[in-house]
Amino acid sequence: MTIREASARFLELHKPKSSPSNIAHAQTIQLLTGYMPDNELGELTPARLRDFIARWYVEETAHQPEPLLLLESLRGFLGWLDTNAPGVMDRGCHSVIAELEETLPRALEI
Repeated sequence: MTIREASARFLELHKPKSSPSNIAHAQTIQLLTGYMPDNELGELTPARLRDFIARWYVEETAHQPEPLLLLESLRGFLGWLDTNAPGVMDRGCHSVIAELEETLPRALEI
């Protein structure tokens, strides 16, 4: 399954309404599929996830959604993948999200 296919299924459950978290889910998934458009789920490694967030998101976007909403949305997507595509992704991706919750907001302030 590709990241694009999985993200489309995830977004079916989180259709953008007026809820800030659902809008953030849609924005986050759009950014992720733009960064890794045709990649398989197994290619979403901790190193690629870190590059997506800590480099690409910081340098290439207007920081929308907000950093903590981005991370929350990614955590939700990874959790959904754990349930719906078990064993496909490296569990280290969850550690990357936890670490960047601490460092990303401060890095953007600087």
